[in-house]
Amino acid sequence: MLTATYAIVNLSVEQERSRTFISKIQQFCRSCPEGLNNINLPDLKSVAKQLTQFDESCHRRKIEMNVIPAIRNATRDADVLLAELESLNAQGDSILTFLKALLSLSTDQWKAQFDELYCLMERYRLVLLKKLEKEDAIFALAKRLLLSEHWFAIGIQFFSIDAQNHYTNNSGMHMLGSS
Repeated sequence: MLTATYAIVNLSVEQERSRTFISKIQQFCRSCPEGLNNINLPDLKSVAKQLTQFDESCHRRKIEMNVIPAIRNATRDADVLLAELESLNAQGDSILTFLKALLSLSTDQWKAQFDELYCLMERYRLVLLKKLEKEDAIFALAKRLLLSEHWFAIGIQFFSIDAQNHYTNNSGMHMLGSS
């Protein structure tokens, strides 16, 4: 029972970390229009790199690596929800690709495209929010449908992942993202 509880709490923490990052994106986007003269290309490239790292870490999150496969194996009831999540992942990837392409332009060119850059960052944030909503729905479905032995197995996987991450982080090799 404790292992299953650990798994559920771990997933909740993971979701909250994602919400915190999305909130930071929102804060940055809100500061962009007024601060256009203070924003430079290296800052924008840094933000794009952080968004890319976050996107990559999302694909390694425990909900994607462990819970979604367990749901797929347990029921077909989540197929539409999972398809919507895959679509949102594809939309996010597409937005990030376009954002990086715009940031590869010269300074004068990207400043001329600033409104589009801003809109892309905001669209990416909105996609992330929708993705979290879908994941929350998957999480609720998992809590309802998965049996205690499924949660036990997921919890054991989480312990293994956490132990590996602890070992890696203490060895001087840091993983991207904190999810």
